[in-house]
Amino acid sequence: MKRSLVLIAIIAVLVAAFGDASFTPVTAPTYTQSAPASITTPTFAQAATVSTSTTLPLVPLQVTDEQPKATATDIPPTTTQPVQVPTDAPTATPTATSPDPRPTATATHAPTATATATATILPTPRALVARYAATPTYGGVNLRQGTSTTTAIILTVPYGARVVAGVEPVVGSDGAAWFETVYDGKRGYVLATLLSSRKPEPQPTATPTPPPTATPIPLPTATPTQVPTATPTQQPVIGGDGVTWTLTAVGDIMLSRTVLRRMEEYGSYRHPFMDTADALRAADFTVANLEGQVSDQVAPSNNPETMSFVSPAAVLDGVRWAGIDAVSLANNHALDFGPDALADTMDALEESGLGYFGAGSTRQNSLQASVYTIGGQRVAFLGFTDLSNVGFPHASLPTTTPAYSPAQVAGAVRAADEIADVVIPYFHWGVEYVSVPNQRQQSLAYAAIDAGADLVLGAHPHWVQETEQYRGIPIMYSLGNFVFDQMWSTETRQGVIATFTFTGAQVTDVQFTPVVIEDYNRPRIATGADREAVFHRVGVSDSGE
Repeated sequence: MKRSLVLIAIIAVLVAAFGDASFTPVTAPTYTQSAPASITTPTFAQAATVSTSTTLPLVPLQVTDEQPKATATDIPPTTTQPVQVPTDAPTATPTATSPDPRPTATATHAPTATATATATILPTPRALVARYAATPTYGGVNLRQGTSTTTAIILTVPYGARVVAGVEPVVGSDGAAWFETVYDGKRGYVLATLLSSRKPEPQPTATPTPPPTATPIPLPTATPTQVPTATPTQQPVIGGDGVTWTLTAVGDIMLSRTVLRRMEEYGSYRHPFMDTADALRAADFTVANLEGQVSDQVAPSNNPETMSFVSPAAVLDGVRWAGIDAVSLANNHALDFGPDALADTMDALEESGLGYFGAGSTRQNSLQASVYTIGGQRVAFLGFTDLSNVGFPHASLPTTTPAYSPAQVAGAVRAADEIADVVIPYFHWGVEYVSVPNQRQQSLAYAAIDAGADLVLGAHPHWVQETEQYRGIPIMYSLGNFVFDQMWSTETRQGVIATFTFTGAQVTDVQFTPVVIEDYNRPRIATGADREAVFHRVGVSDSGE
């Protein structure tokens, strides 16, 4: 009974405390469902929906040096090919950071769209690669109509320019390898040796020096090596309107590499000239291009394929013995081992009793003519090179003579004309392994003649090139090789001995004697097909053997 009374009392107390307050039940908290953050899909899927009727701009294919491919924009239009635009994006699922259940957000796939763009390809050859004009000359590379150097030149591709060419070369009618090539919307053929799969280094730049003024250039010191005078036995015959005398010129003489090995094997530095010395000695004066340096301070390479040429000074014994009187040092190999080796070359020539031109102790000195008395005439020789394998050194250092411009060449010729009766520039120019000169050669030759040159000589292409007369003055664009080891083609084995008869200061007759090189070093007088081929490239008829 007492327990019942206590329970009733407790209930009464509770009723008194809360009164009539209503009771509100507690419910679970309500969570607001917010949309998950937007999901960024990979970039290649962000190209939104593309209408199938949209024409996309064609993006050139990427061409690398390791795996060159053709760039469609370089090729003339012929056919079309579809370009697929990838649009599928992978699925992405965010990770929930709350224990509360959240719906999983799934990235949607961008709709697939295929757009067709017009891409042009060359019908033949089907396999194409990017190549570059890689002959280091300002003249560039000739694009020809056919696979022969006798076919017409369509245009000249600048040095370093990108072309599209066949993967495999074709053998032309002249036996040489050619690439079918497209450049600037024109299709033709380029010699395989003139293209490279890698972009060549930029042409070395040099700061031109102002053309020399018309002030007479002082003559070289009157030593036998600098100003030789013809001996009594070489005095020309008096006749006609004046004194008649002869000058013989030959092309590239390279006395390094395999040529040097052959001379050492035969035990004579005169060996390369054994079959042609009589022809060279017959003239009153003979000149050549000395391709490379002569120094006892630099060891020649044993690599038969080296492109840096140096020889010991002893090799000049053969040059002098052959009847050569002076050499041009203006060529792309004159600085192969630097200015010091060029200074050694000039010293060695002087010590050997040989004259030289086209180089000097400074750039300004290199522009000065070397003057020789031949047949009573003061004859000035100048040398110019339109290219260099290593660039040109500072103007204060020994250097070969660069042909920076027709104006610079003309200035040097005019200065020489002030002190001489006859001016003869010898150029190193043009494109290797072609028989036709380019516009750069022609512009330099014409500038020299307009300034007073009486004969223009040239070398470097390693092939005999056609001749020309401008204002009655002969131009020998390339005399070809004379002593060289390029036995890998018929044209590089052929050269010409050009003999010019002067009456006073004027050329009155020209005679050509073709030669062909044997055993990597030794030219002989050419006969038969070799003789006819040289006459054909020179552009004259054979008067008989």
